Amino acid sequence: MRLFKEALQQANRWCAAIHTQLPRQRTSALVNHHTFRCASATSSHHDSGSAFSLEADREQNPLTESTVLPGMQNESQIDTQLCATFDDLCSTLEEIYHTLQRTPIQGEPASYIPELKNVDTTQFGISATCCKTGRTWNIGNSSEKFTMQSAAKPLLYSRALALTQHKVHDFVGYEPSGQAFNAFVLDANFKPHNPMINGGALVISSLLLHELGSKTAAYKAIVDHTESAANNKITYNNRVCLSELEHGDRNTALMHFIREHQDDLRTLTQTRLSDVLTVYCSACSLEVTTDDLASIAATYANYGVNPITAKRVMQADHARATMSLMYNCGMYDYSGRFAFRVGLPAKSAVSGALFISVPNTFGIGVWAPPLDKIGNSVRGVSVAEMLVATHPNLHMFAQNTCLAATSGYDSIVPH
Repeated sequence: MRLFKEALQQANRWCAAIHTQLPRQRTSALVNHHTFRCASATSSHHDSGSAFSLEADREQNPLTESTVLPGMQNESQIDTQLCATFDDLCSTLEEIYHTLQRTPIQGEPASYIPELKNVDTTQFGISATCCKTGRTWNIGNSSEKFTMQSAAKPLLYSRALALTQHKVHDFVGYEPSGQAFNAFVLDANFKPHNPMINGGALVISSLLLHELGSKTAAYKAIVDHTESAANNKITYNNRVCLSELEHGDRNTALMHFIREHQDDLRTLTQTRLSDVLTVYCSACSLEVTTDDLASIAATYANYGVNPITAKRVMQADHARATMSLMYNCGMYDYSGRFAFRVGLPAKSAVSGALFISVPNTFGIGVWAPPLDKIGNSVRGVSVAEMLVATHPNLHMFAQNTCLAATSGYDSIVPH
């Protein structure tokens, strides 16, 4: 017992020493991470129907907004520092943008969808939205429209959650597949591995169609959900949609493959497969800008409240569930390395789109059409990795900047 007490006292002294050495910027981020306070209309962030109600948070989490640990600042200091952090982020993103503009373009645009193949590969834009204040920032081709493609999958998923709660996972799993996004592979329960790959998104499109009764109603539900998160009117590219439908043999085959192995899915997808594909391809063909993507990313990061409008778009637990899957599965079969190196929820698309949600802090939207062999935007991934290299405390598991920025980090996972 004496040895145990001595060890406990030593541990307490060690923890106290760490708290006193934490940088101020990082401790501010720690408070924001634990208190779920990050937008201008804080009281509206937690509605009575949310699993993350403010009162529940206070009971379950000792780190509330009234808690000040050793070395941490009060609320007014936190607010000021968060805005300063957003300014720092924008300054860093601007430097990254100009650095990449001076670098030769690598990668090629998607070729399996003819309409995407003809895009101007020099276009490049970055936008950001602050969760706390709703402030926005952009640079480059931030007002240029492009189709969402797989960046629509998180929105399909969160919309399906709103309709069915977690019934969606009766048909779709949670796990990374470790395979290409359009691979013919199911998990041990004969479900698509997750909602962020084509098989999962097709099943969710079937679920929306089944619940809402028609492809028109399903499409409208997706558009309304996207517009609420983007804080903008969303347009639709019919040429891209028709191109995807015309060259959608693999997606059709995927649906037949899934129905063959799962009786429940056969019942769910008893409607015409052509209607399912129309809903899915229509969602992929919605047009957005990087400003829209940043607002969508910030809405997820803000646990379902659009920080620009201060309106709730989805339940907090649905935003959390979506970010969890984005973290594990959002970057195709680069997701593990992205999680290790960047450590943030993100979703990429073959249009060159990428959005990143930094929980309780900000959302980032990037567009650069040239892709790597996996299907991720080359410049988009570079933006994310360079940003976290400059601000290591953004990584979800960074304890402090000293630990996160050690030289051994890059040696663990090669470029």
